Amino acid sequence: MLASLLFLAATSAPNVVLVTIDTLRADRVGAYGHAAAETPTIDRLAREGVLVEDAVVQVPQTRPSHASIFTGRYPYEHGIRDNYSTPLAPGTPTLASILRQHGWDTAAFIGAYPVSRPSGLDRGFAVFDDPFAAGDATTREARTERRAKEVVDKALAWLVRPRSGPFFAWLHLFDPHAPYEAPAPFGPRHARSPYDGEVAYADAQVGRVLAWLDEKGLRRRTLVVVTSDHGEGLGEHGEDEHMFFVYDSTLRVPLVFSWPGRLPAGARVRGQFRSVDLLATVLELAGAPAPPTSGASRAAFLQPGGKIPDN
Repeated sequence: MLASLLFLAATSAPNVVLVTIDTLRADRVGAYGHAAAETPTIDRLAREGVLVEDAVVQVPQTRPSHASIFTGRYPYEHGIRDNYSTPLAPGTPTLASILRQHGWDTAAFIGAYPVSRPSGLDRGFAVFDDPFAAGDATTREARTERRAKEVVDKALAWLVRPRSGPFFAWLHLFDPHAPYEAPAPFGPRHARSPYDGEVAYADAQVGRVLAWLDEKGLRRRTLVVVTSDHGEGLGEHGEDEHMFFVYDSTLRVPLVFSWPGRLPAGARVRGQFRSVDLLATVLELAGAPAPPTSGASRAAFLQPGGKIPDN
């Protein structure tokens, strides 16, 4: 199956859409068993694609976790330890820089300051939509986050541009991060669990991107990946939010791959998928070469009954 999958990927150079929904626990998503969840978009992607049951991140903070996602390296390797660390070292390959080098049009649309330009995560993006005052969150005047609707509005405006080759778009939605203040109707509908309201709102905004891909007939030419950089304590283990503890509440995240016609529908994969595995996995699916990293491609296991090995 893998040889066939790689041949198809290499001959069609898919578009790639990566959505990282900040602070999203796996167990607060419908497809992962949360009965009260309002996550129809992620649930649809899981029905139409592959859900990884045990996806974990390397650190429960936004900047270092995204650095691990984009480089395939652990924090001690890429050097970003918290949300105020210095940027990635010059020359560090990233998912965006590799895809751009091989012909993808690349753009990022971010929802908060931790992944703004001072993080170095702009490397490889031809467009990096960053309104956060150069990432300076130390003054009252600095803007530190924006709603998912604004992020998606910017992304859709870029997606409609004419292009001759494939695109890679990264959307970072910050809304499930505290404070939990989802706009109507999501906030009022989840008044007893405001966190779930923010998750529902973010999911609805991802739905706008999926609707655009459907409308333009691009779903079968687009690999969509939805995941998170970390979870949220929600009072478990004495931690309301995240940052310090490394329990499943803050390290286990959703991970769904959807590519109709190329990846199987409704598959659930067992075994642990580390966020450092994402770079190599996406590049293999897209047919682009991956540099050596601390992660490993798990593309071969994204099939019914798949089991990621322990090593």
